[in-house]
Amino acid sequence: MVIKYKITPTVCAIDFAKTLSAEAVKKNIRVPIHIKIGTGMNRLWFQFETAEKDIKNISQLSGLRVEGIYSHFSNAFNKKDSATEEQFKKFSILIKKPEKNKIFQIMYISQTVRDIWFPKTQCNLVRFGLAMYGLQPSDKVKYPLPIRQCFTWKAKILQIKEIKKGEYV
Repeated sequence: MVIKYKITPTVCAIDFAKTLSAEAVKKNIRVPIHIKIGTGMNRLWFQFETAEKDIKNISQLSGLRVEGIYSHFSNAFNKKDSATEEQFKKFSILIKKPEKNKIFQIMYISQTVRDIWFPKTQCNLVRFGLAMYGLQPSDKVKYPLPIRQCFTWKAKILQIKEIKKGEYV
């Protein structure tokens, strides 16, 4: 599906990268990918400690074109969170190496909340999530600017059926 629909996937496992590369080679194309690095979120990532080696190995796969690198803050809502600062420090160390700047055109770690309150965590792309849904980060933390939903989900009703009480749906 990635190749068929021209999706730029996240790569966070060497096995997936190899499989994707092999499929791309069969079709004589190079698939653009974004590599996710773990800096503290602990969800789908290459370990920070092995990231340079992993990036090198992936960038040598002939069916892939490494386009972006990113990470994800584990607690973006806390304005005074040393763990978040540590995550940004790790990510910055990795992306500021001269040899990496030649590989990655897109680098990002910041998302809606961090971008609004901590613009220093911006790289050259920001992921917008909750704000696009028109949602505040929490009941206690509100954006300092007005937001509104930027899209609507719509669907057609395809079928209506009556079922008996107690039946499973």
